[in-house]
Amino acid sequence: MGIQDDQRDQDEQRDQADPLRVGQRLGRFELCRKIGAGGMGVVFEAHDPQRDLRVALKTLDRLDTRALYFLKNEFRSLHALGHPNVVSLHEFVRVDHHWLLVMD
Repeated sequence: MGIQDDQRDQDEQRDQADPLRVGQRLGRFELCRKIGAGGMGVVFEAHDPQRDLRVALKTLDRLDTRALYFLKNEFRSLHALGHPNVVSLHEFVRVDHHWLLVMD
């Protein structure tokens, strides 16, 4: 393990997102319940008081370039579809240390 590996580990620890909890407020979103979790992150049901909507927030467990790359690609792919049988995406936004896909 060299100096570059140590630096990469420190960068990943610094970029680690704080765990999210039901009841927590994340920017303008109020986390209502956990819907599910997978290999990259967690999906929460949330309330967006600015638009008075219930939304789903897909979040990353950890901030690393690979996970963020896949989340951005997912947003671009789904946003381009615009099909009634595919979830509608509202935003791709960063709040504090969390990247969020905001969707119906």
